[in-house]
Amino acid sequence: MNTRTKIFVLGGLGGALLGLLAAWLYVREAEAAGVNLEEETGTEITPRTGLQVGLGILGVLRQIANLGRPQA
Repeated sequence: MNTRTKIFVLGGLGGALLGLLAAWLYVREAEAAGVNLEEETGTEITPRTGLQVGLGILGVLRQIANLGRPQA
């Protein structure tokens, strides 16, 4: 397996693990706040919250992309 393939596999596994961790944290906090996750109400994400999360993710992706640049 070449280096490029290893990076893709590790990145995919890392992303999956981070996604599971994020879902677990979301469910844990919702349950602690008394939200019934079996109902469709109470867990809506507002556009403002979605934008904040999206911008945060973009910031993290930019930092990860910068790891591949040579240091000057």
